[in-house]
Amino acid sequence: MPYAIARFISLPVLLLVACTASTAALRPGAESVQVGKADPDPNQYSEIGPIEVRHGGFGASGTYEGAYAELRNKAAAMNGDYVEIMAMTEPAVALGKHDFVIRATVFRLKQKPPAATAAK
Repeated sequence: MPYAIARFISLPVLLLVACTASTAALRPGAESVQVGKADPDPNQYSEIGPIEVRHGGFGASGTYEGAYAELRNKAAAMNGDYVEIMAMTEPAVALGKHDFVIRATVFRLKQKPPAATAAK
């Protein structure tokens, strides 16, 4: 009897874990990308362009954390320094939509601070 209960409980847990998308790891350079919802200072930043990222889909539910990591990765690949989030769409599993979507605009610093020099 305990085996039947354990099997009954473990199957839904296993299915839930299997249906969650893994979180994307930050790539080199992405950790320095700042993210916010406010307009950046136009005297310090120039616009690169729009960006859209998706996390999840095809039966695996996306998460905010996964989409946030993808956003920073993609912005870093565009040589961006700041991302202004314009809109977010959460998964609507009941409607068959499993992906978490973030739409944003990427900006670059007009003048980057000098790189730290190595101690001699």
